[in-house]
Amino acid sequence: MAVVPGAEAGSLRLRQGERYRFVAQVGFGEGVLGIETSEEAAVRWYGDPEGWRRGEPRILSREQLHPTIELDPNNRHLVERIGKHMTQIQANLSVPIVLRGETVAEINLDSLSDPAAFDADSVHIARDYALQITALLVARRDREAAGHTDRVAAMATQLGQALKLDPTAIRDLRWGPTSTTSASSPSPTPSCSSPAASAPTSSP
Repeated sequence: MAVVPGAEAGSLRLRQGERYRFVAQVGFGEGVLGIETSEEAAVRWYGDPEGWRRGEPRILSREQLHPTIELDPNNRHLVERIGKHMTQIQANLSVPIVLRGETVAEINLDSLSDPAAFDADSVHIARDYALQITALLVARRDREAAGHTDRVAAMATQLGQALKLDPTAIRDLRWGPTSTTSASSPSPTPSCSSPAASAPTSSP
């Protein structure tokens, strides 16, 4: 998979019941894995409820993210768990994954050095990555729990490829999240998402 231009770190969270759980990460440390957030917190991070439900990629700079990272109580526990890594984010490209009207996952790609790191090419490649994740989520469940952890491991591998990690790091990333997940993934028909990136006019 092609590297997403501008991405230096990233994470993937999956919906499990009424919560969203981090199941893969690059650049934030193992402490992020297993952290759960409410849908309200996830939408606040994204910044636009309508775009979240439509699955539209969006880009925010550090200035736009500041209220969520440092002031929003719904995300305070994230800052407490991974500390400086959150405050180092200079730009974020978020891609919600929507299946049959429900946002079932979210890809976050981050720049730690440049507030203007992401552009139209970044969005295009990130959306292709999201489509691959969608394909994994709707894959036929030939195995229940084991099949789910295999799919999560495959998603983690793709995240590492998107960030151009070396093969050893990708191998470690692949097996990192398997012990933190247990619920079965959804398998409805995927809906299409918009390829255009948008930044909300007001901070969450």
